[in-house]
Amino acid sequence: MIINTKESEQFSKISKDTNKIHINRKFSSNFFFKEPVVHGANLVLIALSKFLEKKRKCIFIKKITLNFKNFFLVN
Repeated sequence: MIINTKESEQFSKISKDTNKIHINRKFSSNFFFKEPVVHGANLVLIALSKFLEKKRKCIFIKKITLNFKNFFLVN
C-alpha cells in the first residue's frame, strides 16, 4: 500500500489533524523516521474499507481496538 503526499495532505485537511509530523518533510526530518508519517487513523480507515469491500455483505462493527506497533511513511 502506498499513501502519497497529496492523499496524506487531503486526510490532514479532512481530519483537521495538522500535526507537522504528517505533512511537513522538513519538520519530520528532525525525527528518527526522517520523512512524514501517515496518520494512523487514515491507515485504519483504508484497511477497514478494503476488508469490508471483500466481504460484500452487511457487517456491523461494534468495537475496534488498535495497537500501533510501527510507523508508515508517506510515499
